[in-house]
Amino acid sequence: MKKLLIILVFNFIFLNNSLSKIIELNCPTTHGNPILFDIDTEKKTVYKKYEYKLNPDKEIEFNFAVPSQKDQSRFTLFFIKINLKNETYLMKVKDEVSKAQLRVIIRKIDNDQLYFDDVKQGIVQQELAPVKCQNLSLKSDIQKSTNNLKIEDYDLELYKIGDSLLEVADESFILEAFEKTSYFKDRKYYDVTFEIDSALYDYANFYIKSDDIEYKILGIVFIKEMNLGKCLSQKKMLTKEWMTKFGNLYFISDKKPIDTDESGKSMTYVDQFIFPDNAVARVTCNDWSKETTKEYDHKDDLRVSYESAEITKWMVNGYN
Repeated sequence: MKKLLIILVFNFIFLNNSLSKIIELNCPTTHGNPILFDIDTEKKTVYKKYEYKLNPDKEIEFNFAVPSQKDQSRFTLFFIKINLKNETYLMKVKDEVSKAQLRVIIRKIDNDQLYFDDVKQGIVQQELAPVKCQNLSLKSDIQKSTNNLKIEDYDLELYKIGDSLLEVADESFILEAFEKTSYFKDRKYYDVTFEIDSALYDYANFYIKSDDIEYKILGIVFIKEMNLGKCLSQKKMLTKEWMTKFGNLYFISDKKPIDTDESGKSMTYVDQFIFPDNAVARVTCNDWSKETTKEYDHKDDLRVSYESAEITKWMVNGYN
């Protein structure tokens, strides 16, 4: 949740300046909340306040600092690289940077001694692959056509977002699973998990709105325990298939520590497609540390997730 707040700090929308050449890139993030980059190529600024420079590859680089969410006496520092030709961006985030460290970093940047690719230590978040953005100033016919795409329109694996869970399970069976498996009792939405008869997955985890007598499926997570090597191979194969199905949507590929493991040793590998309304199709490989596996009996697994815009918003807001 803290990393999410860091991302949202600079998700501002600014008015265009008609006297300058403005490029507006709407760029997705791993959390489903897009960033709007407002780039003035005449004044060489982003958001009308952050000056940018061109690196040796003619890519835009800019950075800025805000008070850290963890320690207000320290700073969170954002490094961003934008390729205008390909309309992609990369981002690195360093958290809890001291004033002295910040001065050294700024001095190096001012003297052209530090570029985006030189930032390697203390990274708490990073988009590892160039993320494709949407140019709001030059919308193509394809971009316009994707604006109406809904995850509910797609036939997914085994089940479909928007269908009733009653079509595959009796209400008594759903309520029994709720009492045994739900992590979100007494909340706006809840989850139920079932073992499924499938060669592909071991379990299916469904998200339902509380008090919904129709048990409409708002999110599905398929789970299969497997080692990391096999999982990454499966993820690559599934992502390739999704490129045909979801190819016009925003795509992100990322690797980061699993939030629930405070040691930072457990890692998650994510490929994610984001719909215009922020619904998500995601395939994830979780690689748990030896310590976490021993203490909690967590096993490495593949997770294939389909989330409606409604359930994604709830998750992003902290499952409250």
